[in-house]
Amino acid sequence: MDLGKVNVELWERRVSVGLGGAFVLGGIVRRSWVGGVLGLALLYRGLSGHSYLYELLGINTANRLKEAEARLTELERSITIQRPAEELYRLWSDPSTLSKIMGDSVEVTRGRATICTGA
Repeated sequence: MDLGKVNVELWERRVSVGLGGAFVLGGIVRRSWVGGVLGLALLYRGLSGHSYLYELLGINTANRLKEAEARLTELERSITIQRPAEELYRLWSDPSTLSKIMGDSVEVTRGRATICTGA
């Protein structure tokens, strides 16, 4: 077990710091050691980015964005068209001619174009 590993997402950390500070202050004002201990635990979670409970349960919210980005497929392709920009814009913005440009990957119904990705 790697106890120092960050497993809490940034927004959760910020909320933990805010609530932790409030609990610590509330514990001091009310002389409640329970509130103070809970506040310190939340402060630790927020400042360190590590949650012992998450670790025990096998939860890691810190990498959600990275995992989502890894699932994305990047598609890049360019072509050169020897036509004036005005003509291309007119053709591209007209749904009835869009299927001529895009082929079978576009379906046009009642003036509305739908791109079919094949996935």
